[in-house]
Amino acid sequence: MKKIILLIAVLGVIAAGWFLYFNDKGTNTKVNVCKAKLMDMSDTLEFSGKTAPKTAYGVMSETGGTVESIYVSEGSAVKKGDALFDLDASEVRNLLQQAQINCEMLENSQSQAAFASGAAAEKAKLALALSQTTGYDYESFNSAFSGQLADNAASMASSLNALNLSGAEGTDAYGSVRLAELRVESLRRKLDAMCFTSLIKGTVLNVSIHKGEVLAPGTPAMVVADTDDLLIDAYVYERDLNKLSEGMSVKISTEEGVYDGKITEISKSAADTAGQSNYGAMTKIVITPEKRFKKVLGAEVDVEVVFDSKEDILALPVDCLTDDGCVFVVGRDGVLEKRAVTTGFKNSLYAEILSGVVEGETAVLSPQNLKEGQKVVYD
Repeated sequence: MKKIILLIAVLGVIAAGWFLYFNDKGTNTKVNVCKAKLMDMSDTLEFSGKTAPKTAYGVMSETGGTVESIYVSEGSAVKKGDALFDLDASEVRNLLQQAQINCEMLENSQSQAAFASGAAAEKAKLALALSQTTGYDYESFNSAFSGQLADNAASMASSLNALNLSGAEGTDAYGSVRLAELRVESLRRKLDAMCFTSLIKGTVLNVSIHKGEVLAPGTPAMVVADTDDLLIDAYVYERDLNKLSEGMSVKISTEEGVYDGKITEISKSAADTAGQSNYGAMTKIVITPEKRFKKVLGAEVDVEVVFDSKEDILALPVDCLTDDGCVFVVGRDGVLEKRAVTTGFKNSLYAEILSGVVEGETAVLSPQNLKEGQKVVYD
């Protein structure tokens, strides 16, 4: 009998223990907490960017042609005027040679014609003087002169007419020579255009041609950039654009250190181009770093814009705040107290606490589905 009573007592103790264990577990909710503390705060916007050349251009041919020679490769450093590549210019060279021969022949013909007409010009000078007084027709010469003199004057007038005709022919010859000279000049320019040189000092970023292939007109063959003058291209959400302005100072962080910079360009937002806001869209901004910034093309950088800052203020994470502007503070024995708080300076992570909580008190993070007076536990 005593054994039965003892067994019942043991079972009762075990049952009571289990009851207390599960009852305690059911009434104590585990939460994450954070203590209110003094700290320095700043309102910032952080985003990433990549270095890009300020000056870059694509090397293209207006006429196209077959690639004959390539003198550089990707990554080659070039100076202004350095050879990049040549197109096959054999046909242009042949045309230029023929044009030069034709031009020389026309120039020689013009010189011979000018020499032959020199004597006729001297003989016609007297007739020209007479024509200014009496005219070219025979009747005028006959009334002004008599006999052989009139016949001679008429003969000289005829010579003058012949000279005028010769002059017209000379004018045509001169025009032919000039056209030939212009063709030679045009072919020389075309020949020069088949040889491509760098317009700037920089680096060859891309080579998209191969020897022997045909380059189409207007197709980029290479890209050359000034890698000594770099900018930072970055993208921010449109919802943050109203905080930014050109000329605003930024901090640029790289593996080598932190540098100063300025926003020098803000592209048009989706609202500017499409007439409606799209806060999820990204907008490009351009940042100019300070001169000591280490210039590495294509390097990833972190950018921070500081809008405002405060030092030594009491703060809690914004996740501690409820929708109605309260905080759940863990009181004695883990019992929750719901307190209204007054906030001041805020950023994306923390809020300044002006009243309602004092330094060192413990507040619940993400206080969803909690009630005042509820008992909680935390690590």
